[in-house]
Amino acid sequence: MVAHSDLEDAFLRKLIRQQQLVLGGIRRLKIYGSLACTSGKRMKKENRVFFASEQ
Repeated sequence: MVAHSDLEDAFLRKLIRQQQLVLGGIRRLKIYGSLACTSGKRMKKENRVFFASEQ
């Protein structure tokens, strides 16, 4: 798990392009989904986390 607030935007985009991060979620609600999900794009940066896989 990687917090969005811990990454710079350019580095985050690089990890997503390289498919090292494939899922995004909300820390407080403990839910996750695809990075293409529109609701995931609306969440606050400080609550957003990324995952490399479902495990």
